[in-house]
Amino acid sequence: FTEEELDEMAAIPLPGAGSEEGRRRRSRGEGLTREQKFDFVFAEGALAVVRPDGRDGFGYGLVDAAVNGYAMERRQWEADAPPPVTEVVVAVEHYNRMVRILEKGVPVEMELEIRAEFIAGEPVDFNVIAEIPGSDLAHEIVIIGAHLQSEPVGTGAIDNASGVVAVMEAARVLKAIAAEPRRTVRVGLWGGHEMGVVGNRSHVADNFADVETREYKNDYDNLSAYFNLDIGTGRIIGVSIMGSEELRGIFSDWMKPLRNLGFTHLFTDGMEHEAYEEVGLPGFYFDHDRRLIDDMNSHTNMDVYDRLIEDGLIQASVVLATFAYHAAMRDEKLPRPHPRPW
Repeated sequence: FTEEELDEMAAIPLPGAGSEEGRRRRSRGEGLTREQKFDFVFAEGALAVVRPDGRDGFGYGLVDAAVNGYAMERRQWEADAPPPVTEVVVAVEHYNRMVRILEKGVPVEMELEIRAEFIAGEPVDFNVIAEIPGSDLAHEIVIIGAHLQSEPVGTGAIDNASGVVAVMEAARVLKAIAAEPRRTVRVGLWGGHEMGVVGNRSHVADNFADVETREYKNDYDNLSAYFNLDIGTGRIIGVSIMGSEELRGIFSDWMKPLRNLGFTHLFTDGMEHEAYEEVGLPGFYFDHDRRLIDDMNSHTNMDVYDRLIEDGLIQASVVLATFAYHAAMRDEKLPRPHPRPW
């Protein structure tokens, strides 16, 4: 991001306005869903859906995970999911060549050989939880976390081994400096993430609030904040304050010694973590300076170890350890920008 882009992201939005990211998120429900389109073409006799690599019309040799498309909407991991369909991703130059031939009225014939195996043995994924116990406020909780489960197209280095190692390093830093947090610092490495944030949502449902039953759990009022690292190998450059000017004041103080590391911006209109936002709890995503390129490479065969940036991972660990420590030490829990949802 340029400084101008970062400043625009951090600006207070005008009434009725909002960031381009926010507008994109709000517009995703418009028009036909991918599932409706696929249901139509298969009802017309299609044998497979073929789509080009890349995103937003830009491809450069990626093989993308089909779970981003039809499988995500059909929730293929569920035992009672509808029958799966055949979906194939091809290199964009091959796809466009077929399109050009078809536009000239020349028939195109494809020969596909697809071998798929569905393993129905162990239907459970797992979270890995560890804690640094607190002292006088040990019953209150600060969580730092990242997701373990990834797409198998690459090796999941960007999405999200990068977040996992940074979270583990942040916890190691706190132990290495003999930090004695007042609140318990919980480390969560989540399973089932690409299936719909299942690992994190199950942790929220078990410990804080259940969206399905609308039941509040014992620790709902004890959570101070959740800080999440996902898809980011570059340095952390900002975090959302969820429209709360109270959070702006708190985070501004925490950021002061981190500005020389590139952590410079607070965003008024940024993403909140889905599992916590749904139940009115503060869950923070950090923004990284390589977010756009990392987003493009995640869920693809380019998501490999060589894409990781060591300097960025080190800085992210420092930022996360700092925020976890401050959240665990302040007299009050962090303010909640949203009221209880029910």
